[in-house]
Amino acid sequence: MVDQAEIHRKTVSSDVEERRWAAEQLRSDFADLPDKEAAWKDLIQLTQYKDPGVQWRIAGTLGSAFQHVPDKEAAWKDLHKLTQDNDRLVRWSAADALGFAFQHVPDKEETWKDLHKLTQGKDSDVRM
Repeated sequence: MVDQAEIHRKTVSSDVEERRWAAEQLRSDFADLPDKEAAWKDLIQLTQYKDPGVQWRIAGTLGSAFQHVPDKEAAWKDLHKLTQDNDRLVRWSAADALGFAFQHVPDKEETWKDLHKLTQGKDSDVRM
């Protein structure tokens, strides 16, 4: 059984290994968590943590979790903001997520614009 309170506790922990664990749990168990909105907030919080081990674990999670989020408009706005982040790993993660979430986003035209803009950037990993 997934303990959402434990995931949240480790999301805000100062221990990098606990944050990595939280990111992994969110990736593998998002669909089974009872409070999807709180889980989404934890996921967004982890995108701001500057550790490559956390970053790569959440890369696909944003997109795969999107379909389970109750407020897709708010979730789309979060992803949209992440496409403009200064950190290339965050932008790469957001681009990856938009690709997976595209069929579920409420504003496909704006999402397409975000994806197109990301393909025009300087960073080859983000363009990929």
